[in-house]
Amino acid sequence: EITLPWYRDPSGAPRLPVDLAGDELSRSTVRLARAAQRTTLQLAELQAAVIFEDRFNALVARSRSKAACSWRFVAAHLLAIWERYGHLAPQVVVDRQGGRRNYLELLATLFPWSRLRLLEAQPHTSIYEISDGERRMRVTLQVDSERFHLPAALASMSAKYVRELLMRRFEAFWRRHAPQVRPSAGYFGDGRRFLREIEPQLAELRIAREMLMRVR
Repeated sequence: EITLPWYRDPSGAPRLPVDLAGDELSRSTVRLARAAQRTTLQLAELQAAVIFEDRFNALVARSRSKAACSWRFVAAHLLAIWERYGHLAPQVVVDRQGGRRNYLELLATLFPWSRLRLLEAQPHTSIYEISDGERRMRVTLQVDSERFHLPAALASMSAKYVRELLMRRFEAFWRRHAPQVRPSAGYFGDGRRFLREIEPQLAELRIAREMLMRVR
């Protein structure tokens, strides 16, 4: 359930596409389709897990770890891929989570019924193979994985695009309630300025500062 008012208000929803004109989008779509056909690439599915500020803070407070919160959603994606595509032996690439290098224990907990092997362990990359009968999946955890793997780059771009769409809702909400305040992209330095300037409106709207700030 969405509880934060800036995401719940449908009037702040941006129209898609947000930047490209219709004809430019059509041309880009055609070019992408041709490139995919030449390289035999096909997009079977695209998903993004959205963690709103209040849920993120609750999960981090419970686990006392930002990395544990992130892994919760990475694990959900891995399980979904295993269930839907495990019979096709998918190769999954995940950007390495924080400073952790060894994921053997985490993967063993996630797939307790399967055979798990460490195939490679390097300073910036670790590769694991999960197998169970006819199902098999290779998981690569790599620093800056989007530089080396197109699916990881697409996932990164998709997540950033979803974030920008949510920020447009956020901006629309505060444009109505604090039109005198310059919008913020939400990053640390400018975010502090924005919080300071909307302080009077927070009190009027009975919105706690914690609803706008990550605990970590």
